[in-house]
Amino acid sequence: MEESRLVKKVYIQSKKEYIFRHKVNWCKNMHKIVQKYGFEELWRDEDLVWNIPREDKSKEAVKKYWGNISFEKVGKGEEHDWKKEVYSKPKLRTYRTFKSALELEPYLKSEENPVGTKLLTALRSGTNKLRIETGRWKKPPEPEIE
Repeated sequence: MEESRLVKKVYIQSKKEYIFRHKVNWCKNMHKIVQKYGFEELWRDEDLVWNIPREDKSKEAVKKYWGNISFEKVGKGEEHDWKKEVYSKPKLRTYRTFKSALELEPYLKSEENPVGTKLLTALRSGTNKLRIETGRWKKPPEPEIE
């Protein structure tokens, strides 16, 4: 983005206030995100965005390259967090049997059987009317039978 644009000026000023004055602003949130996904070097030196392993360094090529890298890193990071969360909750033991990767399931895209899609979603998400679920709603909860 050109330095003369107002958005760029606001960004630069916000980043300076966050770094030097420890002001809590949206740059702090962005900094946490770039740290989480391994883009800390780009945060420090934005000129590194042009150092890509390709001959074509046009704006479109650079944008496409970083779009792909970002999608991959964020996807892996989110899948890691998702797996950690899924395996930390005993209620999701059945869900884990069906779902091993964080991706959209083909049955969710199908419009052939909306009732079946709804039932399968309820079963997989633990919001169905089976006793294993309804037993949790009672006070005190019914004990689980293995």
